[in-house]
Amino acid sequence: MTLHRTLLWTIYLNDGFSEGETEFLHQQRKITPTTGTLLIAPVAFTHTHRGNMPKSGNKYIATSWVLFQRAEAVYAAK
Repeated sequence: MTLHRTLLWTIYLNDGFSEGETEFLHQQRKITPTTGTLLIAPVAFTHTHRGNMPKSGNKYIATSWVLFQRAEAVYAAK
């Protein structure tokens, strides 16, 4: 849900594996992981993405979101 997430960020912590790209479906684009690379993208449905599994080896990432509003404020009990 994109009510409070506006951007995603991912840092690729390693490379040297086969495939394992981050794929943006509507843009028909695959980002090849390179150690130390920072990926920033919108979170809206227009940028639906997936992290493809490597064919060999392991992929390590650090990822999170840039928030517009804290989740507690968006989903506060009434």
